[in-house]
Amino acid sequence: MSRVDRALEIQALIEAAIAAAGLKNVLVTLDSQDVEAALFHGPVVVVQPPKLTFSTFTIMDAVWDVYVVSGPKDNRIESWRRTDDVIDAMELAYMPLGTAEPANFQTRSNAYPAYILTLNETLQLTP
Repeated sequence: MSRVDRALEIQALIEAAIAAAGLKNVLVTLDSQDVEAALFHGPVVVVQPPKLTFSTFTIMDAVWDVYVVSGPKDNRIESWRRTDDVIDAMELAYMPLGTAEPANFQTRSNAYPAYILTLNETLQLTP
């Protein structure tokens, strides 16, 4: 399976976790350019390409950075609450979360509160 295909699977898993938690108006995307326009409607989750470590010829460790971004930019408490709701949904779905680091997500015109989550997995490579 390609890493792009795996990213699409992760996107679908996050969407399912969000739906199971009953959250509305959350966009999950692989394209960070979707963030600014979508933030007017709700939180945005951006799945980035993974960092790779080739442990052996047949094993690869992948660490996926997943940005959870939320507005409104003028209400940090509400933004934090919305971000936490998404993180909680992912945790309740038993996603392989590693770390969650507070950050800002910079768009063309604004910086929005965010968390950078890591999803960790070990993949078996086929020779």
